Amino acid sequence: ITEFDKAQSVMLSNYLRSRKRKALLEDHSPKKKSKMWKGLFGEADGAAVPAREEPPLLEEATVEVDNYVREFMRIETEGLLINRRPCTLYALATAIGNCDKLFMGMRDLEDTNADQIITFHTNSNSAMKLKRALKKIRVDVDAQSTTVSSWKEAEQLLSKTIRFKKEEKEKAERSSFEAFRLRLVELGHDIATKAREFFKFTESHRHLDNAAAKPQSQLDKEDEAMAAELQQAYDEHEARRQGSAVIDTARRLAEKEKEEEAQKAVSSILRELSPEEQEVAREAIYGIGPPDEKLAQVGTDSVQRDSLHRLQPGEWLNDEVIHYFLVMLSVRDEELCNQDPNRKRCHFFKSFFITKLLNEGNANPDLDGKYEYRNVKRWSKKVPGKDIFGLDKVFFPINQGNAHWVCAVAFIQEKRIQMYDSMGGPGELYLEAVFQYLQDEHKDKKKTALPDADQW
Repeated sequence: ITEFDKAQSVMLSNYLRSRKRKALLEDHSPKKKSKMWKGLFGEADGAAVPAREEPPLLEEATVEVDNYVREFMRIETEGLLINRRPCTLYALATAIGNCDKLFMGMRDLEDTNADQIITFHTNSNSAMKLKRALKKIRVDVDAQSTTVSSWKEAEQLLSKTIRFKKEEKEKAERSSFEAFRLRLVELGHDIATKAREFFKFTESHRHLDNAAAKPQSQLDKEDEAMAAELQQAYDEHEARRQGSAVIDTARRLAEKEKEEEAQKAVSSILRELSPEEQEVAREAIYGIGPPDEKLAQVGTDSVQRDSLHRLQPGEWLNDEVIHYFLVMLSVRDEELCNQDPNRKRCHFFKSFFITKLLNEGNANPDLDGKYEYRNVKRWSKKVPGKDIFGLDKVFFPINQGNAHWVCAVAFIQEKRIQMYDSMGGPGELYLEAVFQYLQDEHKDKKKTALPDADQW
């Protein structure tokens, strides 16, 4: 009952009460029934027994979601359709319903303060209502036969049960605070004007009672000077506000241009797979065979069929897939450096590095999550050139609680550490840990403090 909202708890209580009333009335004589009605409902002995009402139904499982949830659903749908194979509406609703990250994010957003722009249809159980709405879709008799081949089709089918907030409504919510702020500025300007009028009125009357009052012309000049000063302050405030808006617009344009350049760079590096290559990949991911069969190997590193099956939509990635992908990147980096002698090498640690560095999963609760450099002190001996500070980049894959993969990258030559998280997490813990590792590594190997540490 603690997971239901107040209204649902009341309805459930009434339902249980009616069931108890029915059981008592069916097992006793009319005289005892009258006494039981009196005990249950406070009625006089011998009063007429009212007709039993049907138990109330729970609310319809509907929920209004905003762009955050809609975007998450779109990503899940595109993940299911990554091989351009249509899936059933039942499979789609099941995949979305099993996304714990989505519902954890909804609960986090519901706990934020009133300045949060993202809102939901209910204030306490949006995640539960969304789960019930998805369950309603799954129990539909047509869910098993209805197929979707694109997000547009999925959105149309989901919108029959889940209400997606319109874009105009979200824009109105985003602009509400700005309108309120502008209104405050206008009110402040009006108050300043009225204050000047009141000051002028009181000053004139005070000086009338004073034999040494200043001439009216002098008072007018002082009022004009004060009004000019206030107007100048207001004009400066408006200029700063407009300048800030121009800067924000320029920044957004610069970010958009940077993103377009990044997309072009990615397009120049990556290419679409040929039909034969797509068939090889499809066979590796969906093919049938021994789970421990090695499908690819580079040196002593390999990846098994069972691990590649985890690339299917809705599956959890294991460390073997991540590590082998980084091994291939390392081999490609070595080949590029052989072609260009001026190019600096990169190094790719395994996820065990961060696990050891932060004592994650340590049996001792006092050590779990605690930074300890000596655990990874010898790991840098395997980097190219055996000197981390001579590299271009160092990659640190991180498994967060066996539920989410992120990556921290140290740009050694640029003195920058950056976090890559598809869920937009800040990752301060890992950024601080990597930066502290670089300082300890420089002190241990170079016997001096990390130079220009304040510039990182």
